[in-house]
Amino acid sequence: MTDPADTPQDTRPLLVVVDDEPQVRRIMAASLEAHYRVLLAGDGRQALELFATNGPEISAVVTDIRMPGMDGLALAAALRDRAIWVPILFVSGFGVIGQAPGLFLPKPFLPDNLLEAVRRLLDDAGEPGEVH
Repeated sequence: MTDPADTPQDTRPLLVVVDDEPQVRRIMAASLEAHYRVLLAGDGRQALELFATNGPEISAVVTDIRMPGMDGLALAAALRDRAIWVPILFVSGFGVIGQAPGLFLPKPFLPDNLLEAVRRLLDDAGEPGEVH
């Protein structure tokens, strides 16, 4: 029997990926999971629930801008209102709406573009990037 204390801890940065389209969430997660731990949310409210249980561990957020319910900009504002300072990568097929408080990656994008944007986001925030 293996002692849980002997199990190595996964130290890769933890990301929250937020998109209302399940297939897009899965594709983004598949692109990131080799280098990062990934939690998925279908909208901003679900992402806030993930922060309630995993908050201090979360290194960054990748969020769609336009979603029903709580969109990506409202999510960013809610995080700031709760004094949660986490780097945010906004993605959208519609361009930037208003002033997005973070990096922006236009959809559609290739997996390598997403990895590079997340690496840059974490590097700019002072987090060690895991992608080499």
